[in-house]
Amino acid sequence: NNERGSVFSSAEKFNIILRDKKLETYLRVHTFPVGIKSFKPGEPLPEKVKIPSKHLGVKVAVCQAISFARRYGWTMAISGDDISCPIAKAVFGFEPRNEYYDSGALADGMYASCREAGARFEDALAKYELGEYACVVAGPLGRINFVPDTVLVYGNSAQVLRLLNAALYKRGG
Repeated sequence: NNERGSVFSSAEKFNIILRDKKLETYLRVHTFPVGIKSFKPGEPLPEKVKIPSKHLGVKVAVCQAISFARRYGWTMAISGDDISCPIAKAVFGFEPRNEYYDSGALADGMYASCREAGARFEDALAKYELGEYACVVAGPLGRINFVPDTVLVYGNSAQVLRLLNAALYKRGG
């Protein structure tokens, strides 16, 4: 680590670049695979990140920030101040979940057939605790200067099937 964030060893960087190149070689996806990492409060951000509210003058949805990373090759850092979507703010722990959220009203009609199903949907959804993380950073896998928690790859059905086949090759399933 240095004062600007999670820097990794040359072996880790090589491993990430190698995986990026293999995805490019075998899948030929149309956009960059994206490395995503959540940063705790006080943890420094990597160098050269773009913060939507600061660098673009706008708030964005999480999916838009990821689209900037996968389509334009920008490394994006988003916090509660940068997110326009109230659901995402609650899920990422940037704002408390309120009664309206917990009741299923947010999911009702969009992700669920009724408020009760919406409440079960929201309850089952993986979410961060309030204040657990300060920022989520997403950038093109081959260019990031941090070790990702998650790698996100967009692809067509054949490309996704190849990823699933590779993941299950040794263990089956």
